[in-house]
Amino acid sequence: MAIYAKSKDRLRELGTVWRESKPGAVEMWDEYLKLRGKHKKDDAAVEAALRKWLDELPEKHSAKKLRRYLHIDENGPWRDRDISWPGGGGPRYNVVHPKTKKPCQVPERGWGFSSADEMQRQIDLNLVVFREDHTKPPFRKAHLHPIAAETEDNDDIETDDEGDTDEVGVQVMPSVIYKQSQPAVRYLRNLLGAKVFENPKDYEVLARLFRYLTEADDIILDSFAGSGSTAQGVLEANKSDNQQRRFVLVQQKYDSKANEKEEFNICQKVTIERVKRALKKEKYVGQFTVANVGEPLFNQYGLFNKKLPKWDDLAKYIFYTETSRQIDAAKMKPESGFVGSQEGAGGTSYYLFYTPDAKKSLPMSHDQLNAILKKDKNRNWVIYCEKIWVQPDELRKFERENNKKIRAMQIPFQLR
Repeated sequence: MAIYAKSKDRLRELGTVWRESKPGAVEMWDEYLKLRGKHKKDDAAVEAALRKWLDELPEKHSAKKLRRYLHIDENGPWRDRDISWPGGGGPRYNVVHPKTKKPCQVPERGWGFSSADEMQRQIDLNLVVFREDHTKPPFRKAHLHPIAAETEDNDDIETDDEGDTDEVGVQVMPSVIYKQSQPAVRYLRNLLGAKVFENPKDYEVLARLFRYLTEADDIILDSFAGSGSTAQGVLEANKSDNQQRRFVLVQQKYDSKANEKEEFNICQKVTIERVKRALKKEKYVGQFTVANVGEPLFNQYGLFNKKLPKWDDLAKYIFYTETSRQIDAAKMKPESGFVGSQEGAGGTSYYLFYTPDAKKSLPMSHDQLNAILKKDKNRNWVIYCEKIWVQPDELRKFERENNKKIRAMQIPFQLR
């Protein structure tokens, strides 16, 4: 798989910054908040208690990797970071040591801040820590939960071996993620009780990508759903960070290539079944619905296909296009042309005068308008019809006399 952005400049304009939480960072921050509430402004007591909490964690706990963030100040846990310019060639100016009053040693790559004024601003924010004397450069703080000054203008920041950035507590994902394919194959085989898919994607890797690239309520679309890994990746991501991302999967119902003798229903037997079982096995919070997509109503020219649509199918399409809502099929009345109605602003009723019999046509006529008038009290009528047998001035007169507002739409031309 590949992830790309069309324009990096556009992402910068939108303020889009892709980072992911470092494993264990959320748990460590939550513990810090508890300790801060208990010990108030006593940084030393918070630091000692946080060290004790980390020491008592199981060795495999992800927060163990954050042991360097054990200094405490008013902004939370922090660790020291290099203060030199990424890649070298940085600015060189005097930074006076607060005790010796002499200029500190300049890092070999130059200072990490573009000017003496910016360096002083960082010092005033208590983000620069001086050594015992001026013979070594100071270092800068990097907080587990960074303040704004630590994350500003860091397009060119350097990352360490762990993908760590100035925004400590978060990390930049590596350009390439390597993981054996066999764990994903074994997981799906165990989940479904048989090997039904050759190369399923790893849902844990997908979950990581979704956490990294999406926001809380985004919708992830997979047009080639296959084994349903995308759905489980979304559910896994939501489980790990308590968000509400959604997914839309598209899969052809049958794939004859999967079994030459018998068509194998991937959608029903793999995609849907995998999501159902994963919800139960992994205790995900969520649900999903399944919809079968019928034959296309229109051809490339916006006209009906050779096989004319049924009245019900066309009525459902019209109602959804007009209202963005699913129709209550039980309320449709093909014999009178009534499709459905919607409340608000006097109410709106939708009608369809149409027959799939190519030899016949159902126009909108005076008789039909009068028949509707006897039963329909809604002020607004939207009428789709094959032909219109009412002149515009006659239609306006009918509207005025009966306090109605009518929108006549000729099909198929005004359907798209």
